[in-house]
Amino acid sequence: MFSSTKALQVSELTQIIQKLLEENLNDICLEGEISNYRPASSGHVYFTLKDNHSVISAVMFRSSASALRFRPKDGDFVKVTGRLSVYPPRGSYQIVCDTMDLAGEGQLLAILEQRKQRFAQLGYFDANKKKQIPSYPERIAIITSPTGAAIRDIQRVIKSRYDNVHLIVVPSLVQGNEAGDALAKRVRQINRLGLADVIILTRGGGSLEDLICFSEEILVQAVVDSRIPIISAVGHEIDWALTDFAADYRAATPSAAAEKVTENWLNFYDRLYSASQDMRYFVQNQIDQVRKMTGIFSKQDIQRSFQIYLQPFQQRLDEAKEQLMRHIKQNLDDKCNWLNIRLAQLEEFNPQKIIRRGYSLIKDEEGNIVSTSKIVNPQDRLTIHLQDGHIETVVQGVTNEEQ
Repeated sequence: MFSSTKALQVSELTQIIQKLLEENLNDICLEGEISNYRPASSGHVYFTLKDNHSVISAVMFRSSASALRFRPKDGDFVKVTGRLSVYPPRGSYQIVCDTMDLAGEGQLLAILEQRKQRFAQLGYFDANKKKQIPSYPERIAIITSPTGAAIRDIQRVIKSRYDNVHLIVVPSLVQGNEAGDALAKRVRQINRLGLADVIILTRGGGSLEDLICFSEEILVQAVVDSRIPIISAVGHEIDWALTDFAADYRAATPSAAAEKVTENWLNFYDRLYSASQDMRYFVQNQIDQVRKMTGIFSKQDIQRSFQIYLQPFQQRLDEAKEQLMRHIKQNLDDKCNWLNIRLAQLEEFNPQKIIRRGYSLIKDEEGNIVSTSKIVNPQDRLTIHLQDGHIETVVQGVTNEEQ
C-alpha cells in the first residue's frame, strides 16, 4: 500500500488510518465510564469513555440519542455499540455510538430509582388515584407473551376457579428494547376498543435487565392513563417493576393475579353451593315431616278429616246462598210495587180518561193542542177528538171572553 522510503503527506497517512479503522472496526461493543458529557443543541451528544488506563472520544448522533432509555451523566458506567471513525482535520479517532445501555445491575437500579422518584413526584403512584378491581369481571385481557409460562399459569388458575370468564390474550413483546413501546400500545388498544373489564399486565421471572421494559416511561404513562383497572404481575415475588407502583393492584406472581380477579366469583359460587345445600336439606326435611304426619292416617281417615274440616264452610255457603235469594226476591217485590204505584199515577193524567167523561181534545193542523181561543183564527182547520172518534171542522168565527 505504501513504502517506508516514500514520504507521505499527513492527510495521506490520515486517510490510510481512516480506511484501516473504519473498514475493520465497524461493529464493536465497548464498555467504559462516561466523562465530559456534552449534549448539543442539534440533538447530538459528545462525551468520552474511559477506564483506568485509557480514554476514547465518543459521539452519538441525534437519531440514536433520541432512543435512549435513560439520561446519561458523568460517572455512568455504560456499554455502547458502534463503529470507529477518524476525524481528519484533527487526525483523531472516535467511536460513533449507535446504542447505549447501562452496564451492570447496580446502574440499572440507579436508573430505576431515578425514574421512580420522578414518577412519584408526578403523582403516578398516588393511592387515591387507584381504580377498584371489579368484583365480578366477565372479560379479562391478559397482555403477555402468548408462549410464556405466565399465560399458562393464569389460564390454569382461572379455569379451575371460574370457567365462564372470557379470557382475551393480547400478545406482546415482554423483553428487549422494543417491548416497552409494544406493551404500552396494547394497553391503549384495549382501552380504545373497550375490550375488557380488567387488564393483567404480566410476564414470568427474569433478570433486572429482562424486566426493564416494564419500567419504561411510555408504559408507566399508559398504565396511569388507562380507564380500565390494571393488575401488574411481573416476574416472581422478589421481582419488581415500576408498573407495580403505577398499576391499580400489584400481584406477586401471574397466578396471584388470576386468583385476585376470580376471588369473588369463587366465593360467590361457594356461597351459592352452600345455600343450595341448605335449601335441599330444608326441603327434604319438610318432605320427611309431611310423610311422617300422613303415614299415621289411612285414606278413609284423611277423607273423613277433610269432610269434617270442609263441612262448616259448606254450611256457611248454603246459608249465604239462601240469604242472597231472599234479598233478591224482596228487592224485586219492592220494585214491582213501586212501578204499580207510578202506573196508577200516570193513568190519572191520561187524556183518554178525561175524554171518556165528556170532554174533547182540539188540535190544529200541525197537531198542536188548542188550549185558548186566542191562537185560533177564522178559516183555521181544526180536529176535535172525542171518545169514539174525531171531527174535522173549519172555524167560522172566534169570540174571546175576557177573564
